[in-house]
Order: sequence, then structure tokens, then C-alpha cells
Amino acid sequence: MARNTNRGPAPSLARITLTRSASKGYDRKGARDEMVEIFEWQTFPRQQPLPPAIEAAIPACRLLRTAFGLVAVWLAASALTMIDVKSRVAAARVPLNEPSPQFMLWGDSHADALTFLFRDLASEYHVTGKWFVGSELVPLVEAYSRLKPANRVTERVMDEVQVGQVPYVFIIARWDWRVPRWHPTVHDEGWELRALRDDSSTEQSLADSTRVLSRALPRTINALSVANPSLKRIYFLNQIPCRDGERPISEGTYKIQQSGIFAALSLCKCDKLTVLNADWFREGMSRNGDEDGCYYFDSNHISSHGARTLVRPLLEPIFKEMSEWTRTTSMGVRLAATGNGL
Repeated sequence: MARNTNRGPAPSLARITLTRSASKGYDRKGARDEMVEIFEWQTFPRQQPLPPAIEAAIPACRLLRTAFGLVAVWLAASALTMIDVKSRVAAARVPLNEPSPQFMLWGDSHADALTFLFRDLASEYHVTGKWFVGSELVPLVEAYSRLKPANRVTERVMDEVQVGQVPYVFIIARWDWRVPRWHPTVHDEGWELRALRDDSSTEQSLADSTRVLSRALPRTINALSVANPSLKRIYFLNQIPCRDGERPISEGTYKIQQSGIFAALSLCKCDKLTVLNADWFREGMSRNGDEDGCYYFDSNHISSHGARTLVRPLLEPIFKEMSEWTRTTSMGVRLAATGNGL
């Protein structure tokens, strides 16, 4: 190897040590040549020793730097979460100048997959709405998961129902991950991160997640009713069947898959709660699609075609009722204002 005779300043010991450790895996001659090549190319002056006071302060400065970095990451994550929720709420108003929404959508990515349908129906029937949706969001009070340890969105939802007096609430989410009885990929992806927890949880188990769901869902329905005594209806959409890859599942498998949420729903004693069941099955098997397209865009999320085909027939009468109620209420308010003016 040709040597560079103009070596420049002598390299420091730190550079020599680093270069040697980076040369592991070569034979003895190759390691030496590689070391010399980097050695001669990346040289820098030998560092002068620092004053003793500065040397003593270095460990404390490194700890402070690490602490500040962790705090910055936490603040950034919190800010991004709230920005995501705020942007979705702002985009949900139809039209934007309407101050009081007639409905609210609350849920996780399964609700997010249906926001376009809610927006279309709201525009067609001249009503307004808000939604609080996001991946892995838990639409329950006093419940959370390891993926969503702090469910601050729940407080905003309750404030919106109470202060905004929202008359119609929709809850849409995926539940088979929370209390899985059967799932084709449960062993591959692991459900522990999504298992439900509350302040009384002492373990991570299916039994504890089932306990939390059975306790939290009735409390959520009751909390919504108490927050707004004039609440007209709470709609709970049963989950779309979770396919086995791209293969449909039987209706019997679906009942096992959803048995945890079905049991929790049976504990909800509220006359304002309506459970919506889409036409998910044909001849005992889940419907995958038709000649116009697939009803799924992955193994468990509904596609836009599936939403228009299977869910729209459920929602359209509700939006029609909502529109009539809004028109009647607005007319009554105007007549009362006219009477007071007379």
C-alpha cells in the first residue's frame, strides 16, 4: 500500500482505539492495512487536558442532557397526539361555521375508516358532527391499554357531550383484540399491548381485560347519559368480522371472536343504547365482497366500498331522523324567540 508521507498532526489515542475496534473481522494483514488507511485519512490533533472542575462536571452534564432529551421526546409525543385529535375534530365540522354538532363519533381506527361515510351523510342531510377517532384509541371511561396509557381524549369527549349537548353518539371500535377468544393471528402479533387495564389492574391477563371491559362499557354508556340528560341515542356498531387472512370466517367463529363484547353489552342497562348489526354474513359465512369490489382493505378494516354497501343502509335512517329532529328543534327555537320578541 502506498503510504502518505504528509501525515499531519499526530492522531489521538481515542482515534487509534476506535480504528482498531472497527477493523475486527479482517485477517491480521488486512486489519493492519485497513487501520493504517483510516489512520492516515482521519487524523486530528491530540486534545489538551481539560481543567479539573470541567472534568468533574462532565458526568452531571451528560445526565442532564439525557433527562432533557427524554422530557423533549415525551412533550413531542403528547403534542403530536393532541394535534392529531384537534385536526380530526376541526375537519369533522360540516359546515365549519356550525357551532353545535348534532352527532359525535368516538372510536379507534375502525371508526376512522368510516369517517368519510359520516361526512357524506352529514352533508347530504344537512347536519353537523364531530369525531374523536385515532389508532388504538379506547372509547371507554376508566380504561386504557399499554399502547394508550393516558386516555385524555375521554375527558374531551365527555366535555363535548355535556357542554355541547350532543344528542347522538356513535361508538365504533375493534374489540376482539381487547378480549380475544379466537383470532387467526393472535399468537403472531400479540394482544398484550391492546389488553384493557384500569387503576385496579394488578396483572396482564385475559381475565383482567375481560373484567375491565365488563366494568367500563356499562359505565361509559351511563356516563354519556348522565353528562347530557337530553341525549337521544347512543349507537354501538358491532365490529366487522376479522378475517382469517383474506379468507372469510363462519358466523359461529364470529360469535366466539366477539363473545367478550357481547357479554359486556348484555350488562348495559340503558334504554338510550341501540346496537347496530350490519349484514355481515351470507349463508353462515362473512361477506368478502361483490362484483364491484372487496368489502375489506386489510384483514379487519372495512373498505370504502364495504362501508357504502354494508354500513350506509344502517346509518341512513338515523341521519334522516337526525335531520328531522334538527329541523324541528331549530323551528321551535325560532318560534320561541319570535314569541319572546312579541
